[in-house]
Amino acid sequence: MLKIKRTLDIMMTILLLFLMCYPIMDSQIHEILGVTMMICFIIHHVLNRQWYHSLLKGHYPLLRKIILIINTLLFIDLILVFISGLTMSDIFPFFNFIRASTARRLHMSLTHWSFILMAIHLGLHLQSMLIPIQKRIKKSHFPHILMYIPYVFAIYGIVMFINYQWVDYLFILNEFLFFNPSITLPRMMLDIFSIFLFFTILTYIFIKYLMKRK
Repeated sequence: MLKIKRTLDIMMTILLLFLMCYPIMDSQIHEILGVTMMICFIIHHVLNRQWYHSLLKGHYPLLRKIILIINTLLFIDLILVFISGLTMSDIFPFFNFIRASTARRLHMSLTHWSFILMAIHLGLHLQSMLIPIQKRIKKSHFPHILMYIPYVFAIYGIVMFINYQWVDYLFILNEFLFFNPSITLPRMMLDIFSIFLFFTILTYIFIKYLMKRK
């Protein structure tokens, strides 16, 4: 079961990167990938249904409260992303939940928020996921170098966050996506992944700090 969950998580992360490269992708492919992500989202929650059963059990220390808040925000955000996406869909034209202009603005903002929330969600659970990886790295010839590579990408992610004007999209300060037409899909995926890694590692560092204080 754990392997299935991990495989699904990896698949959702890859789908997310492709979805965030919408400006240089065919719109129908984007829609198909979006529907695939929605299916994975449902399966993910079914596989993790035990978490819902535990919500009314036990105490709520700070870390558990943070996890609950992030998971709730992410759940609501993704539902709205799917609704706004289906409203603009050419493949499913019969879903007209809200006005197309409103859906477009919401979709642009909420997809960027969901991306960040997913990165934070991963960062909250990264410690447990890194244990087997760290054991393998320690057995390698260059453990210290390998351990710092993600941090280099995270720093690059800060630059890309600014370069791609994400603040404008998060807060709908700009209603249209702008991008360099000469950029390739692999390059854009690398840039987007670095932004994802920045928020994941930032959350990971914050959680480690909280645990040390505790």
